[in-house]
Amino acid sequence: MIIECWQRKVSRVEVVSSLSTFATTGALATVPVIKPIVEHGGIDPFAAYYEASRQPRVHGPHHAFANLTNDEAISPFFERFGFPYFHGREILLGEVLIEAKRLRLLMDSWEAFRAADLAGAQRHLGELAFARSSHQAHWFYWPPSLHPDASEEGREEVSITRQSLEAQFTAACDRKMSLASKEDLYRELVFATVHVCVSPLTQVEFAPEVEPQDNGISLRWSLRPVRFLGEEERDRELYVYEEPYVAAPYGLMFLLDLSAGNEARVCADPFCRQIFGAGRRNQMFCGQACAHRTAVRKSRERRTARRQITDNRRPGEFR
Repeated sequence: MIIECWQRKVSRVEVVSSLSTFATTGALATVPVIKPIVEHGGIDPFAAYYEASRQPRVHGPHHAFANLTNDEAISPFFERFGFPYFHGREILLGEVLIEAKRLRLLMDSWEAFRAADLAGAQRHLGELAFARSSHQAHWFYWPPSLHPDASEEGREEVSITRQSLEAQFTAACDRKMSLASKEDLYRELVFATVHVCVSPLTQVEFAPEVEPQDNGISLRWSLRPVRFLGEEERDRELYVYEEPYVAAPYGLMFLLDLSAGNEARVCADPFCRQIFGAGRRNQMFCGQACAHRTAVRKSRERRTARRQITDNRRPGEFR
């Protein structure tokens, strides 16, 4: 099955501050907004996905998306893989990062489950339950700064909202810790996968395209990760309202990997911890640099331990 997802080519992404209302409190807050600066032409992230699948160490677009954790990584990612065409409001930085976090938590959950780390799977699924069920979850991870002119009442409302989000987070994690059996965890994993990877595809444009060929046809699936919200006519102009589902292509890539038995793993180098696709069963590191760095560090630790043992021996003691 060939899938295409043509998106706008991006020269850079600016992260700018904008005034908005915090969550549902109505209090004015300063929030980071992403503004893609686009160029002519388009980019299909699935071309990079298919190319990566032929490599011994897989670093696909979905792995790169799941590794987004801050504004510094936003611009390089969209410069490489493009940004959806859509007509609508500006996108908050937190709204993009929370989509990436959901996919990362899902990948972490599957990795822990396969490694028989049931406690780890429970922990990741608990956080994922919060991240996918609360429409305000991104305020929990990336809270905005209040506008200096915010009233005392507004500040109090914001404080109450944050406390509520903390309580929701704790409750979601506690509920998943009750999933004691492996069968319960597996069912929850499948449910979470459907929610993160499948549900967005039911909200966006995803349809087959047929091209005539000699004595037949070729079939491609065209994905546009944008949800149509409606339109209206004002002053003799038609305004279209849409909502981008930025994670939809990358969730589908992970879904394809799952169905093919390809594993996403976390690099064993504690100073990296990046998600990557395992090209072989015993692969623990995302690249040679991380494997070498870890080997050097462990070698130094062993030498230090041996020196400490030697130094702690009494004078004249047999060495």
